[in-house]
Amino acid sequence: MSTRQTTCRPIKDASPYAYGEILEAGVVDLIESMQLTEKDVFVDIGSGKGLLCKQIFSDSLAQKVIGIEPVLKRHNLASPMTTEGNDRSLYFVHGCALETVESWADATVLFMNNFAFPDELTCSIFEIIHNQCKKARMIIVAKPPEATEIRARYNVHGIEKRIRASWGSTKAFQIWKPLSPVT
Repeated sequence: MSTRQTTCRPIKDASPYAYGEILEAGVVDLIESMQLTEKDVFVDIGSGKGLLCKQIFSDSLAQKVIGIEPVLKRHNLASPMTTEGNDRSLYFVHGCALETVESWADATVLFMNNFAFPDELTCSIFEIIHNQCKKARMIIVAKPPEATEIRARYNVHGIEKRIRASWGSTKAFQIWKPLSPVT
């Protein structure tokens, strides 16, 4: 097994980091693919300005929607959208997903537009999901982890519709479902 990235740090200046948004029509397609229910906790790892989380909260039945963002400027743009009430909540956490697990360990559906993530980070997040997110039923990723031992734990499907994004193209995301039943 390769060495995994086990630490990261929150980031104040976003300038060296690529950024793009899933467009509103793309979010509609994602929601359709995820089939979120009132029992779901949706987590966006790398939530940016929070627009995906906001639309998931508005247009789905998910009980809780959580955005995790390491870039402070982006997190600060998202956090005013925090909403709680009627047994539902939308909130944002500033920090690296590897260091904020307690805030998203109850996730049932996770999303990572991880195209720019180093593979070690993606693999580390998958390890955390496997070991600590015991209710996870679906992980949606832009770029799959390369590690064979991680791939062996999941059934992988493509999302039928290519998801529309701000960077001017569509992206073929994959849905990863754990092979072992959710407890």
